Amino acid sequence: MHRTPPTQHPEAGEGPRSRDPYDLLVIGAGPAGLVAARSAAAAGARVALIESRQLGGNCLHQGCIPSKTIIRSAQLIAEMRNGPNFGIGAPADVTVDFPAIMVRLRRVRDRIQRLDSASRLRAAGIDLHVGHARFVSADAVEVNGTRLRFKKALIATGSHPPAA
Repeated sequence: MHRTPPTQHPEAGEGPRSRDPYDLLVIGAGPAGLVAARSAAAAGARVALIESRQLGGNCLHQGCIPSKTIIRSAQLIAEMRNGPNFGIGAPADVTVDFPAIMVRLRRVRDRIQRLDSASRLRAAGIDLHVGHARFVSADAVEVNGTRLRFKKALIATGSHPPAA
């Protein structure tokens, strides 16, 4: 059995068959899309989640999580260097090990990503479709040649489309 690592989304050919019509169809598996899909599924809705890139979106992979992780390391370094002003003895030579900071960043990102892996989403009753959604009518999209009908749709793709 092929298992997808948590840092990647499943292959496009692994998509589920449509459960028409879905109560909620969510386009975009970033923070907003993931929360909406999980919440709706927990309330008993039939949910389809469509993602064309990576689960977790820009926030997890390039934006919020990486930047906050690096900023926290920088804050700690500054606090250690400023320790004597607070009566705290700090090592005279506080050094920065950037490769170690990046290891921590990847560890934090992987821990978060495990919560929203493809297998956990499926276990929560969410049908995950990988590909680009294209609206073909007021109540249907097409993903990789499969038509998905819905009652409600949420477009949670972020503030601008990803670069090609």
